[in-house]
Amino acid sequence: MPPAAMTPEELADAIGATPRLRIPGTILDPRTVSVMAWPKGTALVLALDHFSQEYVP
Repeated sequence: MPPAAMTPEELADAIGATPRLRIPGTILDPRTVSVMAWPKGTALVLALDHFSQEYVP
């Protein structure tokens, strides 16, 4: 749930997950993580995976 003063869409924008955020791996785990977010009612649904391709608008 987003903070009381923030909508799910604003939270997605704030964390950079619109349309997709890619977090590079580290030396311990070199895989890139893709984070996707979409609003569902008053909540923000997050999905993370290692297999998504680079997002091209």
